[in-house]
Amino acid sequence: MKRSVIIRGSLGNTKNPTNFTQQVVDSIRSWHNDEVILSTWDHQLDAARNILGIDHIVISKDPGHDPGHTMRQYITYESALKVAQGEQILVTRTDILHFRNLFEYVGSSLARSQENLGAFTHKLVIGNMMTIRPDSSEIVRTFRPSDWFQCGWATDIHKWCGIGQEIRSIDWNLYKNLYAKQQACTEKLWFSLVLQKYSNKDIRWYDTTEFDNLAWHAINDNFLVLDNITTARTMNLNWTFQPQRLHCYYTEKLYNFKYNELCARD
Repeated sequence: MKRSVIIRGSLGNTKNPTNFTQQVVDSIRSWHNDEVILSTWDHQLDAARNILGIDHIVISKDPGHDPGHTMRQYITYESALKVAQGEQILVTRTDILHFRNLFEYVGSSLARSQENLGAFTHKLVIGNMMTIRPDSSEIVRTFRPSDWFQCGWATDIHKWCGIGQEIRSIDWNLYKNLYAKQQACTEKLWFSLVLQKYSNKDIRWYDTTEFDNLAWHAINDNFLVLDNITTARTMNLNWTFQPQRLHCYYTEKLYNFKYNELCARD
């Protein structure tokens, strides 16, 4: 079976000038011998060409800054998927090391809750860091899975990124206003658009109040959450200042507890 790894994002920027991408590629190449795609910006092509271990370089025009870099994230994702050949795909960032083959976790037959908010055929594998537990004290805490990496069957990864028309049609003035008030973020916007399009609930990204009681179900019905460091063996080189089990993170242990509570069948 062919498997693809997409590494997307900037090769260093003003905030984080260090280019970690060669380290990222080397970590992935320690276990992955198949396709590796780098998706970045046209003004970084020269730097991209100097990185070893890449099969394809995909460049896009930088859309410029927006709150949370939402369109930057989406464009590098979408552009790379157009050339990826794998039946299973891992999409990650240019600053995240991967020392474990996450494809081993793809496609397991995990049950869904009775609410069945599943948007995918099989659950996507994500990390616990920046997957926010819905009962935390974070202002934006519901429908907020980590956007650091996703691993799954290609058909499901394409669904995760299948919101091009929707994301380009949102009211960006409304989004910027809510973002400034800490009432919106990229992760919730993206996941809400996916759920509205592919699940059985009409969840609106700008006001999920009606469905917030189903936020636990939504995470468990769509994702397999692994502890970033101990299980997934990943490390975000721009995020080394926080522990894996921060109070607001949806840990693997909590995920398994909620899975047994919401999804497991006798």
